[in-house]
Amino acid sequence: MLVLVLVAPALAGTQFWPRRPSPLKLQRFIARHATARPNAPDVIKSTEPGRDNGEVPRGCHARRLERVIPGGDYARAKACVLAWGGEPDKKATSFVCVVEGREGRSGGVLQMATVARAYGRVAWVVNPVRESYAVDVNKAVPADPAWKRLPSGRRYACAAYTTLGRHLLAGEERLSVVDQGDSIIVDILSVSRGRGFGRLIFPFIGPMQRRFFRAQLDVVEAACLS
Repeated sequence: MLVLVLVAPALAGTQFWPRRPSPLKLQRFIARHATARPNAPDVIKSTEPGRDNGEVPRGCHARRLERVIPGGDYARAKACVLAWGGEPDKKATSFVCVVEGREGRSGGVLQMATVARAYGRVAWVVNPVRESYAVDVNKAVPADPAWKRLPSGRRYACAAYTTLGRHLLAGEERLSVVDQGDSIIVDILSVSRGRGFGRLIFPFIGPMQRRFFRAQLDVVEAACLS
């Protein structure tokens, strides 16, 4: 079973490494997937606030996690969200890596990878993703369907990535921050389904996703309280 878990994902594009990947290895991994296409075209931008769509995309599960931060600095939290956390801490066990040399968003989409320690700390899982949108909106949160609606607030910023190519999951993750005046809320929404071998292990991915989400929340919280 362990061999199946480790080998099948490697063949599928999702890779498992025995050690925390170095920045250079991550940049090479991202470069190899630069031309990969999104593997869930029907899900792209489905999480974007204010878009006219109704139900959760077919076959997908919507998972969320949020954190209220009293007295948080919205400007710093927004900058952190739009930079996907920025340069990851050397001790981080879950983070998003953005390809070098892609400053700003007018020159093209951001090529990225998600990195997380998994399976009882015996492996690191690396997945290819690409930013699907980033928005900075200085007006109230729109009235979206319940599954994707942001917490109420006077302004918000979001960034989302979509899964690529032979990623074992197919879907989109949205990282958002909402300004409520005396506090801010960091909100994460994942809309995804298993793909290929990923369909078999999808029921077991939930705990790993929650750990990854909590790590993202921690990064944004630290940024807005610093």
